[in-house]
Amino acid sequence: MILIPMILTEFILLGFKLNQERAKEKVIIAILSIIKRKRNSFRNFNFGTTDNEQEITKRHQNGASGLSTENVKTIKFIVREFGKGVLEKIISGADLLQLLEERSWLSAERVERLSELLQTIGRHDLDNKVQMYADSAISRNLSNHGYYGIYGMQINENYVETSMYKKIVDHLQRHNTVIMKGPPGTWKSQHAFRYAHYFSEEKSTDKSLIWRVDCNTDLSIFNSFSHLMNFLKIQCVNSKNRITESIEVMLSRALDALANDKYKESKHLFILLGFTSTSLPKETIQTLLQGMKAHTNIFVIATVSESLSSDFNPNVIEMRGMLEKEAIDFLHVPNTTSREKAKVLAKKLSYLPTGLLFARTFMQTTQISIELYLKNLETITNGTTDDSSTKACQLLIQRAETKMSREERKLLHYLPYMNTDNIPVLFLKYLLPRFLIDDSKNVLINNFLKTLRNHSLISIKGVDDSRVVAAHSFTLMILKSSETKEKKTEYLNILLDFFVSYLDLDARLLEVIHRNVLFLDHAEAFLSNVDIEFESQSRDIKAKLCYLYTAIGITYRLYGNTELSAAVYLSKAKNTVYKSILGCNSFQCNKTENSYDIIEEYLNGSEALRKHCKDIFPKLLSNSNELSKMFINNFVENKCRSSRSISLLCKYSDIDIENVNNNQLSGVEVDHLRSKNLIMDAEHIAETFYIELLIRILYNESKNTWLVEMSKDEFSAGKRTLMKRLSSAYFPVTP
Repeated sequence: MILIPMILTEFILLGFKLNQERAKEKVIIAILSIIKRKRNSFRNFNFGTTDNEQEITKRHQNGASGLSTENVKTIKFIVREFGKGVLEKIISGADLLQLLEERSWLSAERVERLSELLQTIGRHDLDNKVQMYADSAISRNLSNHGYYGIYGMQINENYVETSMYKKIVDHLQRHNTVIMKGPPGTWKSQHAFRYAHYFSEEKSTDKSLIWRVDCNTDLSIFNSFSHLMNFLKIQCVNSKNRITESIEVMLSRALDALANDKYKESKHLFILLGFTSTSLPKETIQTLLQGMKAHTNIFVIATVSESLSSDFNPNVIEMRGMLEKEAIDFLHVPNTTSREKAKVLAKKLSYLPTGLLFARTFMQTTQISIELYLKNLETITNGTTDDSSTKACQLLIQRAETKMSREERKLLHYLPYMNTDNIPVLFLKYLLPRFLIDDSKNVLINNFLKTLRNHSLISIKGVDDSRVVAAHSFTLMILKSSETKEKKTEYLNILLDFFVSYLDLDARLLEVIHRNVLFLDHAEAFLSNVDIEFESQSRDIKAKLCYLYTAIGITYRLYGNTELSAAVYLSKAKNTVYKSILGCNSFQCNKTENSYDIIEEYLNGSEALRKHCKDIFPKLLSNSNELSKMFINNFVENKCRSSRSISLLCKYSDIDIENVNNNQLSGVEVDHLRSKNLIMDAEHIAETFYIELLIRILYNESKNTWLVEMSKDEFSAGKRTLMKRLSSAYFPVTP
């Protein structure tokens, strides 16, 4: 952090025009503006790029030395509320900067208030600097994207409140906690989301929190709580590099925050979706439920498909279908004769809301009678189940597909491999062929969404490119199960190529980190399908998977409060190289037990490590040469590059940038760039592919491990301040 006296003085003088209440904001903007102006110097300071605490302290002191004696004296006057005894100890710029950090005067938490203040006094030049800082604070802006809040809880437009919903609400208001247990299709999540919207409308203050936690895996829970930590501006939450322990720490800190003066007078709602005892330890489930249940101002809704511990039985509501009258009314039958047939249909569908919705929608869109619908239901053959709700869903999907073009049907069959609750329309557009112009893509997307919505298969929120689609997991589970193994493999390969093209390893640019984060949840959902079949994949497929693991790990490393998620994916990437490419179980990277005797040994590194590197590099070269030329060429052509990279390539190759679509190069453009020696030939790219990838993996894993160690709960007060300075929620990551 390099502080320039002349620049800082400009801000110091402003302090005399402001009253004492505004002094803190003035000091913050002084520091932040200088950070932004000197971002190239700052880049090396960010995210643990120093190897130890002494090095960081040295950089800190060198930067603070830019403050002159007069600068320090002036700022001490502005912050005189700290007291004479404290300020007498402040001699140098380093002392002053440390004091400001300890008193939490240097943070991103006051950006909005600061912006308003600067606009009020007419200092729009400084306000612009604040906005630049706010725009580049990655974790602070991207972690609160709404998926975990009320915005991500979409309700199907055909949803109706049933007797089961009223029972849930009554129980929740008396006991604060309810656990909905039942099979798919009983509207567990829809009832939970409906109550969340009711809670949002009825909440007494803006301080009320509504938060969603996906509980299908411990990593999903960890990610949700990591976002919550960013939302509540809580830092340093990891514990001994163990996800389960970190969840407990984050839960404890979140509950402590909601119990403090700022939040304790408000009511809060947590929705815990998809608990399964097979994927989560019993202790984790008990920790979450019991921890939240102990607070009277916190309401909890949990959904499960199987029994949990008997300790929670008093809070369990067994989910069943609608009442017979509710089901018949829901089917909208026109006359008494039809009502009798409706009773038969409702019983056949076990009165399940989802099955009844499929049946009603099909009859409305085709204008057929209940009698004919019952006959159609009988003709559906399903080798795996006789469940009528499943057959009703298949009928509806088949009907919807008849209204779609070839490209739209492809999009439909990609959906089961995504995060089905949060699909941005922009993401769907990226999946369409490159040769389509924007107008054609808009027409296809609009027709696709209209068809799905008319058939009650999705719900949509937002407008234009900001629209977000939510599809019921039960529907997409049935769609996926109807596919042949060959078709599933085809879709997985297409999506793998897509994610490899659009997720970048260099996520420092704001444009790139935004795109990576947009695709992050969907890439993880996709990988949960691919991992099962990993061992049977070709060498090219393994290279793509290794690249994707690395991209996700790097994105999480820069994300803020997600170091353990980064560790999971960087570890997967490393293990892929070791087991599938090098044919070994681990990489011997520890130095010898003997300490270094001379400086040359220290600089050259461990002799054992250097010998091991000499062994693995030829193996990496050999395996890289076995990558197909088609894979490398497709990788180069389909790669979505940053606007800056495209601009430079076009500038030095005389390519018209207007001809480059979607920041991706055509085969002709790649050949032209190769003729200008701006892109290597395929064989040379292949030769170093694994070497460069492993370097990226090891570098980022090393820095991520350092952050994990720094963020343990056992660190001292001094290290706590240091970690706060390095957190991505406080500083930008753009170069």
